[in-house]
Amino acid sequence: MDIFGTIIAKYMDYNSLKIMHLFGVIIFMGNIIITGWWKTMADKTGDYKTIAFAQRQVTLTDWVFTLGGVIILLVAAYGMVAHTNDNVMAEIYSERWLWWGFHLFVISGIIWVVILIPCQIIQARMARKFAKTGEIPDRYWFYGKVRLFFGILATIIPLANIYWMVMKS
Repeated sequence: MDIFGTIIAKYMDYNSLKIMHLFGVIIFMGNIIITGWWKTMADKTGDYKTIAFAQRQVTLTDWVFTLGGVIILLVAAYGMVAHTNDNVMAEIYSERWLWWGFHLFVISGIIWVVILIPCQIIQARMARKFAKTGEIPDRYWFYGKVRLFFGILATIIPLANIYWMVMKS
């Protein structure tokens, strides 16, 4: 067992890790669904002050709750697998449901890192400017559409992941 798995397995029992994992799922999924909704509704107002405020809050909640949820999920998942097998990756590749869960999580993460976070950074910079000027550039709306499409995709994928984690088929 690697050092990280050894530490987790030594200090946390399997059921504690399972509770931690469920908490991570709630924080992660809850935030991406609610902030996606909140951001879409703020954009629909067309009011630059509301949009700028929402954009700032989405950025902050993503750092706290989405990233926080990801860290909790990863630590707890790794710990649970480490409790069952000294070789975590071998275990992931030997169980179909773990394989799907791991890969869907990675795919969703890639969408976030490659598309959603860069769009969010660009929109946040624009929002800081238009919060002062009151003029929302057309580019903001373009990135909003990109973010909406890939945000829905990056939400559906973890929802599919929940299926694999519960059904274990």
